[in-house]
Formats: sequence, C-alpha cells, structure tokens
Amino acid sequence: MSELNFTPTVTSYWVVEAPEPLPYVSRSAIRRVKDPLPPPTECPYCSGSVKLVNNCEIYGAPVGDWPFAYHCQKCCEAYVGVHPDTHIPLGYMADKELRKARQQAKVSFHEMLYTCHKSRSEGYHWLAEQLGLSISSTHYGWLNMIQCEQALKITSQEIQKCRKS
Repeated sequence: MSELNFTPTVTSYWVVEAPEPLPYVSRSAIRRVKDPLPPPTECPYCSGSVKLVNNCEIYGAPVGDWPFAYHCQKCCEAYVGVHPDTHIPLGYMADKELRKARQQAKVSFHEMLYTCHKSRSEGYHWLAEQLGLSISSTHYGWLNMIQCEQALKITSQEIQKCRKS
C-alpha cells in the first residue's frame, strides 16, 4: 500500500502518522466517525492559534482514556475534545458559556428520551426536524448558543407534553 498524506477534509481522514502529542491514531476508529470535522486551526473567539494538546493543559491533570483536545493558545478558554483513538474533533471549539449551554441542552435531551420513551435515533431525528437541521449536522458539539437555547426549550416542552399524556 502506498503511503497516504494527511490532508484534513470533511470527507477523508486517512492518517499515516499520529500528530503530536497523540501516541497513535486508529484507522478503524477514524472510519467509525460518521461526520468528521477538520481539526480547528484558529480560535473562533480570539483568532488565536489552536494546538492539539494533552488535556492536562486544560484541567491540570489528564482526564479520560483519550486525554487530548484542541486548545486555543491565546485566550486559554476555548477548546474541544477529540474522538477516542483519533485526532478528529468532537465538535466545534467552545468557550465556558457555550460548553455549559451544550451540557444543559444535552441533559434535557436525555431526559426527554427517557420521559417520552424515544430511542436515541428517534430523538435525534426529532431534534433535527425541530431545529431545522440535517440529521448529519445534529450533534450537541456542533450547536451554537442560539441552537442550544432552542434545543433546551423544545426538549423541555416535549418533556412536559409527555408527562401530561
């Protein structure tokens, strides 16, 4: 097999060597990521450069089995984790406020799944329709602040509706 070059695109993620500081990258793990995003290079908040780091730079100690993240080198606030055994970001970089909004919206989503007896797949299809997004772009790590607020509102309403019926 000929050696492949790493060129980040949304459709192709073949990597021959793991970018620093990753110990390795699994090609099978890369193939499992359905909607890969390219690695961020610029912070959306301060335009600072972004670096792939061990997440101990963010949390003070390594967190998780795959402790890596893309982290802004200027504002030191925005970051995004990566899919296990890959260099692919889990979503778009977020500051503290957006991370909190995403977390709240996702908690409400999971409560809605439980309360309304929906499967995860049904829930994401429903959410995509409610938000006017394609199913392939309906990921909590991809939502902006307005979309998080909308998702929280509509899932909370759906929870109340299901509790009444």
